[in-house]
Amino acid sequence: MAGYILPSFSRNYDEDIDYFINEFRRYLTTSGNNLANNANRISALGFFKSYLKGKAGEWLKREIAGKNWKLSNIISTINYTLAQL
Repeated sequence: MAGYILPSFSRNYDEDIDYFINEFRRYLTTSGNNLANNANRISALGFFKSYLKGKAGEWLKREIAGKNWKLSNIISTINYTLAQL
């Protein structure tokens, strides 16, 4: 969407997360990214991450990024346990 600048979010006291998310959704909708396929979802997630700055970006890196291995490990453990039963 030419000329539209999506605001970043830093988790400062004067920022509204709901406003940021709504603006991000609006951007996705108007740019034609409907998240219908995996490539669009991956693209949107990367774009979303790039607009998290400061404390919000640090939180993402600390709490979310790279945690897929934990979920995979939990699922594998559950599947192994179920197979044993």
